[in-house]
Amino acid sequence: MRTACLGFILSTILIACVASPSTLPEPEKHSDSLLIGAFKIKFPEGYRIDTFRLAEGTSFSEEVRLYFRNITRDEYICVEVGESGFYNLLSNGRDDFLLTGFAYTRKRSIGGRSTYGKLVTAIWGEINIPIHNIPGSVVYLGHISFVFFNPQKGRKVQKLEADYDGRAVWRYIHNSEEQKLCWWMACRMVENSFEIADTYNGEVRVFISARSDYGRLYIEPFFKMPWPSGTPH
Repeated sequence: MRTACLGFILSTILIACVASPSTLPEPEKHSDSLLIGAFKIKFPEGYRIDTFRLAEGTSFSEEVRLYFRNITRDEYICVEVGESGFYNLLSNGRDDFLLTGFAYTRKRSIGGRSTYGKLVTAIWGEINIPIHNIPGSVVYLGHISFVFFNPQKGRKVQKLEADYDGRAVWRYIHNSEEQKLCWWMACRMVENSFEIADTYNGEVRVFISARSDYGRLYIEPFFKMPWPSGTPH
């Protein structure tokens, strides 16, 4: 089944999310599963919009937010990618999920003083990856990269890449536990494979927050998130 993955990059407020802890969550029941994977935003050719530039080879992983929808319960969950590039989400092993998209913002002061406002890079993408849950398992979602190509070279294209390295996941699980032993090490790992569309359309938007809106990001009136803004946990 081909996954319809379409990328849109827009300016937005990033709502509160749950950071992936350095220690993995313990299951409440034997049937619980651990959804786990790694995620990265990549700019292999760099990126340029007017005077804004990203250098070649720029990538973002830490503090990227991933948005999941629990299809079974019709609930939305937001998980933050950790310093290691990995993220995880505890599940009851039965509910079906959808990895709906990701978001990231990068801020820096203008003119060396915060009173001049902040230059904000807002990156957002919709990917819609189905997750097939299995009780009592480590469900590996892959090492996923959302790759941007430079629109200044005549291309305005993004693509999704996914690699699978189960040994890297086991090392991460092992290193996340002080005792080097945990429930998840004894569970089987199941790869959540999916088909990827060839290309994606979108853009990166840059704007300056006004002094009166200091500490806030501006939401364009026409833009609405694909998930309810008040429900992520």
